Amino acid sequence: EFGTVAEYVRLTKEMIKPKKLSELFSVIRQFGYIEIITENKWNDVMYFGGFWRYILRDENGNITEKSNKPFMHVYDLNSTNDLKSAYNNPDGDIIIVDEFIDNQTPYNDFFFYLCDSMSTIFRKRLGCKVFLLANTIDSRSVWFTEQGIMSDVSRMKIGDRKICQRDNMTPVYFEIVANSHNSAKSKFIDSYFNFKNPKLNSITGTDTWSYSQFPIFERSCVDADGMRRRYNINTHLTFYVLHNGFYLQCQLVTHEVYGVCVLCRTWNVEPHHDDIILVRGTPEKVWLHNFKEYKIIFKKCFCELWDSSKWYFRDNSTAMTFMSFVNDK
Repeated sequence: EFGTVAEYVRLTKEMIKPKKLSELFSVIRQFGYIEIITENKWNDVMYFGGFWRYILRDENGNITEKSNKPFMHVYDLNSTNDLKSAYNNPDGDIIIVDEFIDNQTPYNDFFFYLCDSMSTIFRKRLGCKVFLLANTIDSRSVWFTEQGIMSDVSRMKIGDRKICQRDNMTPVYFEIVANSHNSAKSKFIDSYFNFKNPKLNSITGTDTWSYSQFPIFERSCVDADGMRRRYNINTHLTFYVLHNGFYLQCQLVTHEVYGVCVLCRTWNVEPHHDDIILVRGTPEKVWLHNFKEYKIIFKKCFCELWDSSKWYFRDNSTAMTFMSFVNDK
């Protein structure tokens, strides 16, 4: 009836329930865009049975007519297997994955499921488009690793746009959209969010990434004579974390200033096969190589020192990688 039938995608089934999506088109309704788009044939939309359809309401709000053809189909990435045998959309040339980065939702091979559903929907058609949208951005997200663009994304800032393509892989257009600021919005931000807290960046739109601030360790200091010297640090145990293709080195140490703590930094050399390496094996657990007799020490590293805020990181990016590993349950 109106051409393309878009595919609207969320991560989980809970996210596409009617109570969650009922206000998806509230702004479009409010400003009369439905009438403009459909040349006054329809004046509202409704969500039912996994599809959005145009409808016509009378002056009393009663539905007098529904479109035969939906303009958008909705599904979640956890249920893509359901599409293979029962769904066909020859007009599905656009896929919109909304809020594709959600740090509250454990990553469940979503990128693979998206590609699997693209194969089902696009069939052999060329020229189809996939849009991935997110308000909260984690520059170390596994999505960027799966797409092979993490190194590009981590260097980008607000307003940057780039076609990322490595080793003849499928090109990915990436853009960090700048928030528009006017006097009213600036006054609103100054009234409620004008704090030196990097975690508020995603709300205020004043920086590239929404980062938490983590303790940063120092290996040296300037003494009373103005000479720089290294702190005394005794290392007791070294282990490694492997996450999204990145290694982190974590050392249980006694630091001259911090006392007993864990120092964590990025590590660009593959550890020795006898080293302790933490790997996220399945969504249910972390498994270890060469764990051996270090269980008690390791529990102290993870639990007691973490709870006591005795983990220190080389920089914020390292800390975000580690937190991504911790939260990837």
